[in-house]
Amino acid sequence: MEDISAKVQSVVSWLSGLTGLSAGTILLLAASSGIAWAKKLAKVAVFVLLIAVLVFGYLHGWFAFLGADPRLYRGA
Repeated sequence: MEDISAKVQSVVSWLSGLTGLSAGTILLLAASSGIAWAKKLAKVAVFVLLIAVLVFGYLHGWFAFLGADPRLYRGA
C-alpha cells in the first residue's frame, strides 16, 4: 500500500509541476499578446492544477488513515 501511495504522490507531483509551469507560461503569453484563447487555456490549466492538488490531498488523507503514509511525510 505504501508503494501505491508513493506512486500516486509522484504522479500528482509531476502533474502539478507540469500544469503549473504550463499555466504560468500561457498566462505570460496571454498577458503580453492579449490572445483570448491563451487566457482560456490558462484558466483550464489552473483548474487542472487545483484539482490535482485536491485529489492528492484526498488520497493522502486516506493513505494516512489506512497507515500507508509514505516515508517522506513521516520524517524518516
